[in-house]
Amino acid sequence: METINVKVSELVQLIRIKCNITQKTLSEWSKIDQGALCLYENGKRKPNLFKKKKLIDIANINAGMNLKYTDVE
Repeated sequence: METINVKVSELVQLIRIKCNITQKTLSEWSKIDQGALCLYENGKRKPNLFKKKKLIDIANINAGMNLKYTDVE
């Protein structure tokens, strides 16, 4: 199986592009503060493990991706 390495900033962008949503909508879906999402997307902050898992779950369910926890840096 191929290993995928995605940065959190890229993951947030991919979710938003694939689902055609705003940071506000992603914030509502994930229950992560919009300001925090902005920082993640711009690479200025990294989420804790719980928030990272939420983003991966959203990517897998809503954006049709197939990521594992180890795929996201």
